Amino acid sequence: MNDPRIQLPKCPLEYQVPHIPGGHTAIVIDIDTAEIDWQERMLPWTLASLINNTDIVMKGVHLYVRCEEQVRDRIADATAQIEIQNAPGVKDNKIVTKGNALTPLVTLGEYGFAYDSVCMLDINYWALRGQNNAEKLPLGHVLRHNWGWGVADYTLHPENNILEDGERARWLHDANTAVYGENYRKRNKNVAAYFFNETESNWTLYTSLLQYRATAANDPTFVDWAKTWKHFGTAGLIMLWLLKTHQHAYNLRDAIRIEAPRLKMERMLYPRLCSMQFASTDTLRHATQALMGAHINISL
Repeated sequence: MNDPRIQLPKCPLEYQVPHIPGGHTAIVIDIDTAEIDWQERMLPWTLASLINNTDIVMKGVHLYVRCEEQVRDRIADATAQIEIQNAPGVKDNKIVTKGNALTPLVTLGEYGFAYDSVCMLDINYWALRGQNNAEKLPLGHVLRHNWGWGVADYTLHPENNILEDGERARWLHDANTAVYGENYRKRNKNVAAYFFNETESNWTLYTSLLQYRATAANDPTFVDWAKTWKHFGTAGLIMLWLLKTHQHAYNLRDAIRIEAPRLKMERMLYPRLCSMQFASTDTLRHATQALMGAHINISL
């Protein structure tokens, strides 16, 4: 119970977000049932920060929360103050229940094409305005103008830091097979050049902010391939698929400022997206005060 996120006060901010037509982009925040105790406290602050301090509403970017059925009521209670109108044809409005997904990535709508693209956003990320609460973070603009894969950082993580030799060999064999096929040795191909570097990695993939096209997520070739290699996890799947298909992901850090706050919130001279995962209680307190201040200014 030492997690400061569990000590967050109940979010008092109310929003009635109008439905602004926009079929291009949706932001989805995934709830982990095992972490529900802090996530139900964090979620309304995360949503409030996105509505309050970014341009997503005016850009027609729609918000969703995705959770398992057993915690749906808790999520509904946590977000009761926030009324969001989403796209027609997407059931359950802002709360989407996890089911037996036909694709490894989240899609929305009966056939998965209610939106052109989906952005999976880590619940820990709060958007904060710039100086004097004047500037909004242009997150909606960035998401609506990115037409491919987008991630917060783009480098392949140095897996050798966390894998033992035997695990690394098995991981490499599977990864090479997934990318180059079973005859990768004859072809003299090896993903190690991208994953295992002696000094520092030359690629990284940080999928706490992951945007993808609905057509890519529903591509039968990708879906079948991803089902076979799902043990790599979402980040691993995306890394290997991009490598396999000679694609790149746009680094969203190039367009918006993303950072982790220090022990105390510095004076906010520019709008930014902050990961509050390891924030201290004081930092969370300062962030909630900043969010409340921005809300009061909007109300006035």
